[in-house]
Amino acid sequence: MAFSFVHAADLHLDCPFGGLGEVPAELGHALREATFSAWDRIVQLCIDSRAAFLVVAGDVYNTTDKSLKAQLHLDEFIFTKMEESKTNSQTTSFDQLVTTFSHHNQLPKVLQPHLNRLLLLSNKRKTEAKNRNFTLEATCDQCLQKYKDLMSLKKHHKQKDCNMGKFLVQWMSSKQNLSTLQLDTVIHSNSTVTFPNQKKESAIEKFCATPLSSFSCFHNAKGISGSLVYALGGIISDINCKLPNGSENYLPNPAGRIYYGFIKILLQGVKFDHHHPSTVNFRNISYSTGIDSWFYGSHIDRIGNILTRKTKSSFRYNSSVPIIITEAYFPKLLENPQEANDWVRQTLMELECLDDEGILAERLLFPVNVNSNHWILIELNIKDQTYWPYDPFSPAHPSSSDIVAAELIANAFGEEFGFHFNLQFCDYDFPVQKDGFNCGLFVCLYIISLVLDPSLKPKRFGKSPMEYRILLLAWIIRNDIPTGGI
Repeated sequence: MAFSFVHAADLHLDCPFGGLGEVPAELGHALREATFSAWDRIVQLCIDSRAAFLVVAGDVYNTTDKSLKAQLHLDEFIFTKMEESKTNSQTTSFDQLVTTFSHHNQLPKVLQPHLNRLLLLSNKRKTEAKNRNFTLEATCDQCLQKYKDLMSLKKHHKQKDCNMGKFLVQWMSSKQNLSTLQLDTVIHSNSTVTFPNQKKESAIEKFCATPLSSFSCFHNAKGISGSLVYALGGIISDINCKLPNGSENYLPNPAGRIYYGFIKILLQGVKFDHHHPSTVNFRNISYSTGIDSWFYGSHIDRIGNILTRKTKSSFRYNSSVPIIITEAYFPKLLENPQEANDWVRQTLMELECLDDEGILAERLLFPVNVNSNHWILIELNIKDQTYWPYDPFSPAHPSSSDIVAAELIANAFGEEFGFHFNLQFCDYDFPVQKDGFNCGLFVCLYIISLVLDPSLKPKRFGKSPMEYRILLLAWIIRNDIPTGGI
């Protein structure tokens, strides 16, 4: 990200000039104040140019006379000008963000009415302030909107406009700064492809035929090890089947190819015990808690597809089994609401959960990547006409952005199918994510728990996130998730 900064040196604030008695009084005063005037212009330059920071290198004061006046002048910058600059920046940042975003992007149709409403309310406040001769002195630190005073701001914080404003600011900011890093399609659902290495396919079949309970997986201070790790390492190390263009290796699988890039993301969130012989095939995997180990939508959709296949026969006879909607629904909803709802309608019809009598399913689960940097799970309860977002950081207390995303889905789905949903707390006391990179993993585990055994309502999972990453890979290769696997 590009930025600018200002460099200054040898200020010598309040350094006396010699020979001022021989110059006119006005010029003498200007010369006496010259160092302060120069400093003030430097400060104003920083503010006007929106510099990221100011470097002041050496000799701020005169070496022999560090005057009190000079110290007070510098303190004024640190404690007053910086705060004024911060306030002024906040005052205009919302308008600038909208303007900058609009120059290069188009806001989704679903969000445009909400943005228009905020801009309309903002213009009304500005017009009122101008007509009644007062200033908008209070700025919301969430949505960056300006209000007359702190009392008005306090009322604003209790309104939905604040939550929507915060969501819009975060959404536009994330689109401005979102890395162009994208993972190519990692699952190719083509089971008719022929594989030249039949031995590799047999190795997978042998692994799938062995009960998962017969494998072990251990996690201690040194890392992960065990017979399950060794078995998976043996399969993955034997990848040598290429795509037609030779771009990436993959594992053949009856449910579709599993590309190495897909697998690597799962494994990079695991710290292996490299001193244990079972991890010999994972020596080249580097442990990462950053973006290299973040789940993509394809990971969550793969888990959803496995669960849907496993429970498909139950939907018609057990309406309490949740339907899992693809993670692509939410971005498509922002882009084209009708097309997104057509996806849902098609999914329900394929699962025989939609007929002339209406929707037969009681609950829908929507994995959502909020602002392109955090996975949450949104549940629509059709039977009770309620909705709730499960945020792995705080399942019982979702953020305002989580609630806004859930409200957008509930409103769009309700308009399409004739429901009116209300936000209502759900009593699932799910485990809480303690790190900054496993939100996708926790959403997968929430989905598995809600679909396979919702009666458990686990307060904690029985294994560590690293162990679950290994298990998820095993489940994906076997194309099956055992009931009670959590």
